[in-house]
Amino acid sequence: MFDETEETLREIISKSLKIDKELVQKSSSLEDWGGDSLDFIETLFAIETRFDISLPDVGGGRDLNFEKLADMVKEQVAKRT
Repeated sequence: MFDETEETLREIISKSLKIDKELVQKSSSLEDWGGDSLDFIETLFAIETRFDISLPDVGGGRDLNFEKLADMVKEQVAKRT
């Protein structure tokens, strides 16, 4: 089950990487979605823009799965309010 923030993230990721939203699951990662580091940077920018946040540096994102990314976004959104 996905909350509202996670659903929004799934939509951003699927649109940015041009993949089916159903491929974006809690344990999935950039590699699972077929993206490279440039794709990941563009996706992070889209996420930051949509949520009006700034995410910490995560390098190429290879060790970052959806659940960790969602937690980071939620943390930054909470700091903003």
